[in-house]
Amino acid sequence: MEQFEFIYNGKRYEYYLSRSKRKSVSIVVEKDQKIIVKAPIDFSAKEVQRLIEKKADWIVEKTERAGKMQKERPVHNYINGEVFYYRGKPLTLNLILNRDRNRIMVRKQADTLLVVSSAAKSEEIKNAIVKWYRKRAREIVEQKVSYFQKFIGKNIGDIRIKEQKSRWGSCSSKGNLNFNWKIIMAPDDIIDYLVVHELCHRLHMDHSKEFWESVERIIPDYKTKERWLKENGTRLDL
Repeated sequence: MEQFEFIYNGKRYEYYLSRSKRKSVSIVVEKDQKIIVKAPIDFSAKEVQRLIEKKADWIVEKTERAGKMQKERPVHNYINGEVFYYRGKPLTLNLILNRDRNRIMVRKQADTLLVVSSAAKSEEIKNAIVKWYRKRAREIVEQKVSYFQKFIGKNIGDIRIKEQKSRWGSCSSKGNLNFNWKIIMAPDDIIDYLVVHELCHRLHMDHSKEFWESVERIIPDYKTKERWLKENGTRLDL
């Protein structure tokens, strides 16, 4: 990707230009405040710069919001008493050291997240918790896809649970559904919405009026779910 910059109110902002075989231009501000412009191959750098300057107010607002949300991300040291979210509910970490254990055990126990480990190594504990979250995410997502698929009336391909940097989910043209494992931290009604959102892409592979009408038929208050994700999405992290 090519790197450029623009100046807004005396402050410099870097952005990256990615060209590909596409028909339109899109500007994306990622969670880490990285600004990416996706443009057709024949779209010149000067044309991109003019577009950036035209959209500067919006870009800077999105960048500042991303920075604010970045500061709200949870920071865990993986010690007793820290709070982790599971299906919208807080779980208090209960770390027990057991020198005889070869593998770390992670289990939900009432309102606690029980972790039994032979050593208090934060990176190993984090990896074990992520593995536990991913497994739970697959179980819950598969249940919800099975339930909501009957409202769509379309077959699906594989269900994949992934680490996605800037998406909660995606649907391929082959009908494969991808979900960010971190959605398991969200309340159930938000998970419902994310599952329905991707399933509706089996009907419409865009975000057209028809697509949103399909979503609304199943999740009438989907806009409330969207707003919740925008306001709370950064908290769904480790």
